[in-house]
Amino acid sequence: MKVEEVHLHLLKEERIKYFHPNRYEIGQYASEHGNASVSRKFSPMFDKKISEITVRGLKSVYQKEMKKMKRKLVETDSADSNDDLGVTELNPSKRGRKTLLGEKLESKVQFYIKSVCDSGGVVNSAKGIVLSHDRSLLFENGGHFELTKSFEKNEYGKA
Repeated sequence: MKVEEVHLHLLKEERIKYFHPNRYEIGQYASEHGNASVSRKFSPMFDKKISEITVRGLKSVYQKEMKKMKRKLVETDSADSNDDLGVTELNPSKRGRKTLLGEKLESKVQFYIKSVCDSGGVVNSAKGIVLSHDRSLLFENGGHFELTKSFEKNEYGKA
């Protein structure tokens, strides 16, 4: 077997997909019983050995989520029970680059561009939406964002 074939074999190895409830269970079990015991308990469930680095990551996400929920409960003066924190699953973090305008405004701009194009119009600028939402975002008003044609073409591709 050549070195290249071995490398390709390692790249093609199937990855385990941890769904939201599984991620929660693994994180909870790891924080209560330790990382090594997670591998012994959950590996038969997935028919594959769960790596310790994965367990450590899920454990830290679980612990951060629990701290966040406890903080919310303290702020709202709710009961201090650990059983009823409302966390039942861990969602994976979002991947990729963050949007320049923020998710809410970005979706409004995409909707505007899509609706104008669907009705047969031509998109000259989405500047009006940004101005109506928050003028301080624009470069000319001291913000970090400059609305260019290339940005609008990119947004049109997303819409």
